[in-house]
Amino acid sequence: MCWRLLISKPMSIPGTFLHAREALANLAADESMGISGITPDLLAALDNEAEEVKKEIESLEGKLPELKRRLDGIWQGERQYEYELVSVFMHRGKTSGAGHYWTYQAHLPDRREYTTYDRFGKA
Repeated sequence: MCWRLLISKPMSIPGTFLHAREALANLAADESMGISGITPDLLAALDNEAEEVKKEIESLEGKLPELKRRLDGIWQGERQYEYELVSVFMHRGKTSGAGHYWTYQAHLPDRREYTTYDRFGKA
């Protein structure tokens, strides 16, 4: 059997779980494939995860207006700050799950605070 990509557009994270669930269910139903181990519990877990992720995304999206308001309040009235840009994180693509990420970073070997990091936040 020849498999080909049928959906070429980016999917949401919950949609990805449901798409994987459907593909696994189809594999389990096709006895000619000889695939075992795809249990109803696995398929139900993918359904549940899709629903949980959907709820979490909706919750986070609901918090965005208040967070934006608070962030705007931090900078209200402030117009001049000195800063040094040392890194830019960029994304190009239709969604955060589809595309490419890259960074541009300054090479600052003499600036220890930018070159040394450990997971406990100590330089």
